[in-house]
Amino acid sequence: MASSPHNPALSFSKPPESLSLRTQVSITSKSPLRGLSALEADGSLLSLTSLCNHGRRDPLCLMADALVFWELAGKKATTAILNQPNPSAQSKSNGGSAGLSDVPIGVPEAQVKQAFASLFRLQAEAPLRYPFVYLSVRDHIIVFKAIPVSASKKKAGGDVDGSFKRVAVVSQSYLGLRKVLHNANVEFSLPLAPQINSWSEIPGISVADKGADKCHLQSTAVDRTWRSAILLIGANNVEGLVNHLQSISMEGAVLYATGPFLNATMRRLSVRLADAVAYNDTDGARQTVHLYKVDITGVLFPSAWNAILRALPEIAEGEFSASFKEVKETAHLNMLVSKQGSAVTGKKCVTYDPQSQSFAYT
Repeated sequence: MASSPHNPALSFSKPPESLSLRTQVSITSKSPLRGLSALEADGSLLSLTSLCNHGRRDPLCLMADALVFWELAGKKATTAILNQPNPSAQSKSNGGSAGLSDVPIGVPEAQVKQAFASLFRLQAEAPLRYPFVYLSVRDHIIVFKAIPVSASKKKAGGDVDGSFKRVAVVSQSYLGLRKVLHNANVEFSLPLAPQINSWSEIPGISVADKGADKCHLQSTAVDRTWRSAILLIGANNVEGLVNHLQSISMEGAVLYATGPFLNATMRRLSVRLADAVAYNDTDGARQTVHLYKVDITGVLFPSAWNAILRALPEIAEGEFSASFKEVKETAHLNMLVSKQGSAVTGKKCVTYDPQSQSFAYT
């Protein structure tokens, strides 16, 4: 694993924030990844999680916790996030393609809505246990996030549930959805869309200045693209979005959460350890470098990704890199939380440097 100079603009003293879902992570290190072999076996993995060991917070337990999630799929689900076979699903004798053929047997729409309502309340009551909830429907993926509120913001007041505030992000939108939310007095913004101060900026509209339109309520220019992502802040606005979702069909919806919820099934990410070899050419001579690899496959939440990156420096005992694949519908959402903005988008690897004790996108 050849190291490269870190770009200071993309370096972090702690794992960077993220909103994207990851489906595959490959960790590579020159040092042995001690103890991670316990995560390969189902029995060892379960015994290491907080389900059985509430007091153990060593790095290996933190990683084990990160490898567990809960899932519920509605009937006729066509929005499965994973494009590879579900580790817990039985293989089909007809050799069908991975993905939709591996979606677990779905539940009726009424149970999906019931589970969604219950999960939304669980996040409000236990935000530390449910920092992220993902709802995948036909047109978009919706992220519900519980964000800690600082002491200074608490004093200033605002719409705060305990010490957390509710935020929701819709991966992409269209004019009809934006008008429905607007008519329901739900406040939202399109942070990634160009701000419209004059209608003359929109092709095909010759009307004189009608005032600013930050919600693109009279334009389809950004519809169903990453620029149409919607951000909602505050309990009232997030609940307005939830009320709209409860009023539409959720027959093929899929729910993902970091904790158990009604009608859901517990899933564990698959972990595979392997050895690898890299070759470095120095002064015309080829050197062989032995590497240790860990491949993780499944639905990896931003909180789980963060926990893994925090735990690995104590396990890897040296420099390591973690490459990953993101769900494409959620990758652009990282621009909403990253100070580096679009510079981070497209990066598919994070490297940890033990000397500077920093993480960097490479």
